[in-house]
Amino acid sequence: MLPLQPRTLDARFSCVGFDCGDPGLNAALEKRIPAAIQEGRVRLIGLNAGDSRLIACIALRAAQLEVDSIDRSNVIPHLTHRIVPTMHIELLAVHKDWHGRNLGTQLLDIATDTARQVSEQIGLRFITLDATPTSIAFYEKHFFQAATFQPGRESGLLLGADDTTSMLLDLMA
Repeated sequence: MLPLQPRTLDARFSCVGFDCGDPGLNAALEKRIPAAIQEGRVRLIGLNAGDSRLIACIALRAAQLEVDSIDRSNVIPHLTHRIVPTMHIELLAVHKDWHGRNLGTQLLDIATDTARQVSEQIGLRFITLDATPTSIAFYEKHFFQAATFQPGRESGLLLGADDTTSMLLDLMA
């Protein structure tokens, strides 16, 4: 299957019929993400089927990480700045009928490429996210590491799950 072309979605996007298999992600996509897009807090990138149905998406936002809030011994022992700019993945979801076709990887590659471009322009060190228990292995396969901070808690967009694991990817590693 050829990679699908990503497009930036505005607050009028339709997620009618979208079901990734996780009710929390579905609810966030339907209720919280459109408002965040309208307010300019989140950029949503989607992949659509030929009939324009949304089949996968990733929501990105600017964030910052307080270095004092993480265990630096195994991740970033050499950082000297207290606050470091990051890009936070607010949500990554693939329609359940499209699982297993590398769409999550394609969206994660888009996010990583975007973060590297931003890093070259204005500086950005990490990509952060809050992983559900079922998605941790996927992110570890893409070199994300579990961390002890809570990067998404201040956004108000989190899925409400307390069982997420905060993870980060060091763009300079």
